[in-house]
Amino acid sequence: MGMVVHCDCELTAVEDRRLHFTARVYDDVTEIAAATHERYIVDNERFTRKANSKLTAQS
Repeated sequence: MGMVVHCDCELTAVEDRRLHFTARVYDDVTEIAAATHERYIVDNERFTRKANSKLTAQS
């Protein structure tokens, strides 16, 4: 209690639309957590077009 916590995040790889991140979390004394995370870049127009085509196919 009473310690400051901070997080260092780094983009470690880019594979086409896939982004890989690593994160490390520290308190005032030591590292307390580590994680990896993936995100994707989404083309909004393409996504919307595909979603709308599914809606019209249901009707």
